[in-house]
Amino acid sequence: MLTNLLILFLLALQACDGLKYLVYNPKFGRSHVLLMGKLADELANAGHEVVVLQTQMNSEFNFTGSSNKKVRVIEVEVPQKMDNLGAMHNIWKDDMDPGMLGALGEFFRDACINLYDKDDILTQLRDEKFDLGVGEWFDVCGLGLFKFIGVKRWITVFGGAADPFFMGVLGVPPSVSIVPGLFDATTERTFMIRLKDQFGYFFGKYKIFPTFQGTTAEAFKKFDKDVTFEELIAQSSFIWVNVDEFVDFPRPISHKYINIAGYGMKKAMAKTNKLDQKYQKIFDKAEKGVVYMSFGSVAESKLMPPKMKQAILEAFAQFPDVQFIWKYEKDEDNVAKGYSNVHTEKWLPQREILAHPRCLAFITHGGMNSITETTYAGIPTISIPLFGDQMRNAAMVEAKGTSKVLKKEQLLDKQAIVDTLKELIDNQEFKRRAVELSEIIKNKPGSPERRIVESAEFAARFDVQKHLDIMVYLIFYVVPQQRLRVWRTDAHFRLQFKSNRFDYAVNSPPAGYCDDAKVVVLIPSRASFGGLDARLAMRDTWLKKENIPPGFYYKFVIGLPQHESPARLRKFQRMLKEEQDEFNDLVIYDLPDTYHNLFLKTGVLMQWQQRFCPSAQYLIKADDDTVIDLKRMSKQLDEWFSADAKVDPKMVWGKVLSNSTVIRNKDDKWYLPTSKYDKEKYPKYTNGAIYILTTPAVQAILNVTHTSEDIFLEDVFFTGILRERANVSIVDVETFYPEYWFHNYCEENIPILAGLYGVSANSIPPLYRSLLSIDCSKLDGNSSGYVYVNRGS
Repeated sequence: MLTNLLILFLLALQACDGLKYLVYNPKFGRSHVLLMGKLADELANAGHEVVVLQTQMNSEFNFTGSSNKKVRVIEVEVPQKMDNLGAMHNIWKDDMDPGMLGALGEFFRDACINLYDKDDILTQLRDEKFDLGVGEWFDVCGLGLFKFIGVKRWITVFGGAADPFFMGVLGVPPSVSIVPGLFDATTERTFMIRLKDQFGYFFGKYKIFPTFQGTTAEAFKKFDKDVTFEELIAQSSFIWVNVDEFVDFPRPISHKYINIAGYGMKKAMAKTNKLDQKYQKIFDKAEKGVVYMSFGSVAESKLMPPKMKQAILEAFAQFPDVQFIWKYEKDEDNVAKGYSNVHTEKWLPQREILAHPRCLAFITHGGMNSITETTYAGIPTISIPLFGDQMRNAAMVEAKGTSKVLKKEQLLDKQAIVDTLKELIDNQEFKRRAVELSEIIKNKPGSPERRIVESAEFAARFDVQKHLDIMVYLIFYVVPQQRLRVWRTDAHFRLQFKSNRFDYAVNSPPAGYCDDAKVVVLIPSRASFGGLDARLAMRDTWLKKENIPPGFYYKFVIGLPQHESPARLRKFQRMLKEEQDEFNDLVIYDLPDTYHNLFLKTGVLMQWQQRFCPSAQYLIKADDDTVIDLKRMSKQLDEWFSADAKVDPKMVWGKVLSNSTVIRNKDDKWYLPTSKYDKEKYPKYTNGAIYILTTPAVQAILNVTHTSEDIFLEDVFFTGILRERANVSIVDVETFYPEYWFHNYCEENIPILAGLYGVSANSIPPLYRSLLSIDCSKLDGNSSGYVYVNRGS
């Protein structure tokens, strides 16, 4: 009785001391599921309560990745499965399809949105009061989940050697000059290779990660319009990195960086079963030993080109004293028929084979799990990297002197295979170095299991992040990725197109800001230092208080600057802050300001007018290279334009272009693919520099954006394609011209010319004076013609 009470007391004591962890482990890739599942096991083995949340992305998987029965699994179904995305390219014949990355990003985003819409599950998770979250950086949905359900601390897991961009998010400067990049399969550090790695770093930072993780993170906007996946990674308590520090390249790291590769290996190897008799027979008849070949679950050997298979088999035949075991997925091919020293199987006991003392070498694709098992077992390798981080993994083990690297194309060359095999088998230095590396890994201070458990317990109890953050990480890496926070962007919008949507935020004006507005003038302005010169020139001329008629309101509309250095970005932010404090006439939205995003800027200004100045009769859209006589414009609206609006309330006025041919030449600046617009001619549209819309026209155009693919040619798109779909009328007027077509025609004693475009900042003052100087009473017959304007006057 007393013994039973003592046991109960000890169990209760353990429960009181136990922590509660949430592990996000979506089912999308076998190696990833096993990675996170085994981590959940380690935490549960330490006596803590572990809940695993799994989104069912892949219908091919029927396992959770965890073997500890105490791990509690919550499953979430997703409407679309990964196996419905379409087959990946045959990696043996083609390189990885870049388009697949975007499709995967969208798939992960939609799966994340599906999860975030499960209010019952989110409520259940929120009520659990987890002490710590653990999520992989590959799918950043989990990091967002932790933040949104109130988990205050989390650990981010990286499935392999962390790439330079990931390290940059933590504040560690990119080290591509001394460490091979993510896609590099060589240890040489020549100038050209280092230059290539630098380009690879920029490609990852500005293309790969925004396309994949950035797209996934669009789901965050359901809860927080401003949060980015970079911020959430940077806010991690620790980073668990699935590579051994004695295998990885020496590199600068953060104090948050904890190597955990090989966790569970000691226990797994101890449990390694005796090799099945049919495999033992292969080892027994091998004079020198056995070479094992497997390329994982993604790159199946059965998909190799026939010539590649033949070259491999003929190379193997050159080693009659060596037996080869090949993981080959299709028995019916009888691929090894006639080759007595080659044995194929669909599935093979990899750990048992690698642990056998007569295993000579492992021919592998260089996946991180295979690298970890091989280095732990002390087996030399031939690495044939195929995609992703396998290039860098191959370079790592080659640098240790335990591996030789072959390019995929070299598998078509029998002699290249023979030479590489011969060197690896005959040169005992490869085996010696592999065994030495294995002993170092097994005997290093601090086991990976201990690192995992102790760092998780520590992170759950203390706010370690603020003590470990590198001081410069906000300056150099996170700030350029964040929204521009000159002031709070508290008004949220969505632009919905047929295949894309854009959620954004802007700063809102005071309540009642333009209740008496007749006309709102919104000016898209460049998010650059040059844009300030134009804005100052406009404020000093046609936007000067005495030159603005009653009922006219104006704002400059600015997006996020792109490709600025951190120092220039900070300078730009300070400039905008000072400018807004002085003039209070900026609308800043948090989408990138690029040439191909000009259509977004137009959509933003239209939505801003509809939200904050809906009672205005007209919206004037004018670029920041324009000059307008607003008083003349007001008179024209009253005398001329209002008559058109009485006939049709939905109107657009501007310099109309018609019968324009769609450009299909891919080298042309205005190229547009048929997937975006399949007609050969554009509908009538106005020149985008200056045009006027009635408020009903703006509303009608915005109501049909979802029916069309987004098109970067903003004037064609909004005043042409969308206008036509919305049944908005268009009128050609002589009111707006390029600055070199200045004219002084008059009609009804009112100058026709009210605005000029294509004007440089320093030409704004003289051209504005020229506009004001037109005097119809001094013109013969109330009409003149085109005149030369001296811009320097």
